[in-house]
Amino acid sequence: MRAKDFLTELWTKPYSLTHRVTGPANLEYNFTTDNARKGRITFDGFLDTDQGGTHVTLVQVAFYIDGEFDTTGQGDAIKIFSTVVSACRSYLTKFKPPVVSFETDDPKKSKVYARMIL
Repeated sequence: MRAKDFLTELWTKPYSLTHRVTGPANLEYNFTTDNARKGRITFDGFLDTDQGGTHVTLVQVAFYIDGEFDTTGQGDAIKIFSTVVSACRSYLTKFKPPVVSFETDDPKKSKVYARMIL
């Protein structure tokens, strides 16, 4: 696959997302893969309310497939990656936290996600 094809696929084919609010600045996005695996992306915001309002100061992002945190190795990585990036962009547009931390089973993934969502 050429780089241009990879980037085109990355940005144009995420899975459809649903979301639910789990706290003042906390959201959970959910999706289902083509082979019926359940994906969940969580955004846990830590709030500073000493400023006279609610301000998100840090958001921790985690991502699971079928409740598993580790890399599954079951394929479909580009579409899943696109879906996680799509959820991140949606969350960051709404809350604009100054600090985002990615919780992953591989430190390299954290760097990749951080570069792709911005």
